[in-house]
Amino acid sequence: MIEEVQYFGYGANRNPEMMEAIVGRVPEGYPAKISGFELCVESWEDIPEPARRILSSSWDSSFRSYCVRPSGNLRGSVKGHVWKLTREERRLVGNWEMTGLWYKVFVLQYPIYPSREVQIEIQVINDPKVKKVFSGRRYKTYLNKPKKMLNVARETRESYLKEKALLTKP
Repeated sequence: MIEEVQYFGYGANRNPEMMEAIVGRVPEGYPAKISGFELCVESWEDIPEPARRILSSSWDSSFRSYCVRPSGNLRGSVKGHVWKLTREERRLVGNWEMTGLWYKVFVLQYPIYPSREVQIEIQVINDPKVKKVFSGRRYKTYLNKPKKMLNVARETRESYLKEKALLTKP
């Protein structure tokens, strides 16, 4: 049996076409809203230097990215989409998001029925210097050109899978 990971996508990652570019298919999922978080936008200079070095092969200083961080109160909320991923697909998303280098994983119990919760994973930052906070209820999906985002996501997935295949060859 394949282990399922429920991943909360926001920004471009709430879009089915983007998830297909990242993981190679459109996974099942459902709309969701997380409370206790705020939606921010990172400009080029806000992004950690190691991540900027990697991004600079595809993007210039006009690149911007959504991020979420704990809001410190329950009033903040962010709308997105929970995707049901395999563990390997979750690794593809982590590679795309540069987990550990840029984002970190936050695990949350999410109520799907009054008496049932599921565990979801969210990519977050914990950077108080990012000041550009937006309403997480209604926001545009892409901050950069969608076609380019999709192409870079596909290239990133293909590169990750090629590298993984090389590493696992006897």
